[in-house]
Amino acid sequence: MAGFTDSQISKWGQDYEKELCAKFDFLADRLSLEIISGTGEYELPNYVTNIRSVLYKGKELHAKGGRASIITGDLPFGTTLNAPYEYQVSGMGLRVIRLLPTPGDSIPVYTGAGGLWTVEADRDACIVEFYRTPHARVYDQTLMLPKWFRRYVLKDYICWKAFNSEGPQQDIKAAMYYEERRNANEGYCSDIKSAMYRSYHRVLSETKQIAKRKPGRPVLPSNFGYPTYGS
Repeated sequence: MAGFTDSQISKWGQDYEKELCAKFDFLADRLSLEIISGTGEYELPNYVTNIRSVLYKGKELHAKGGRASIITGDLPFGTTLNAPYEYQVSGMGLRVIRLLPTPGDSIPVYTGAGGLWTVEADRDACIVEFYRTPHARVYDQTLMLPKWFRRYVLKDYICWKAFNSEGPQQDIKAAMYYEERRNANEGYCSDIKSAMYRSYHRVLSETKQIAKRKPGRPVLPSNFGYPTYGS
């Protein structure tokens, strides 16, 4: 596969990693908003792909009407200054979050010990929890796909791109092979993500019907105690 520079191959990998994170919501992160009294709209970073939750001094805000087109500076009719209880996120143009009603107090960015994943942060700040794309220029495992599957997922995608590109290196048969591997990898990603949020898990028990939170008990196989050949 001669003819491809290191920068081109690196770009393919970075683009696909962003695509996977945006498609399957793998990476969760948090940020603390600096709330200014009388200001209801705040711009979000461009790596935010989906909002998980918004906490305002320990109280969870509800999403209002899903995504909305927000015009910066355009306040809803009858807006009053109060503690917000819901929010909107722009779906067009700039990534903007609007708190409703408009906050009547000011809250600084949280800089306490332990970071944003603490009870103190939830209680004292305005926390936006979200899914994000990876940060390619920061070597931080929390901002990248998990390394236990990142390497082979990106490798199969890069091989597909390389063999599928027109030129002397093009190999349609190899491209189809790596495309099937890429599709299988995305299927695995979907299965992993689905398994992360299952509310019930199977446990060992003598009965099939298991009450919630009941501890499981190991059960011997039905043929336990029977002699086997050669014993």
